[in-house]
Amino acid sequence: MNMENLKLRYGDGLIAFRLERRDRKSLAISVGPDAEVEVIAPRDAPLVLEKVRKRAPWIQRQQRFFTQFGRRNGNMYPGKPICTWAVNIGSRSFLISSSR
Repeated sequence: MNMENLKLRYGDGLIAFRLERRDRKSLAISVGPDAEVEVIAPRDAPLVLEKVRKRAPWIQRQQRFFTQFGRRNGNMYPGKPICTWAVNIGSRSFLISSSR
């Protein structure tokens, strides 16, 4: 596994996220109940930052939604998807989800 912590400037804000590259065919963007963002991408996926930037409004909406309830235990909603999108990068399809 290859993990790195990244930040992306979007509008007046900054989106911090953990990028993990794995042997997989889809890209997933997750926003957990703790409002932390995780991106899991194929090792060879191009344009990951552009895909995160494209979904930045959705990421910020999910973060606002979760933070309205105050600090929660990160295991409160294990594996429960809230929203899912599929996107294409080249000839591949990628999944974007707000599950943890």
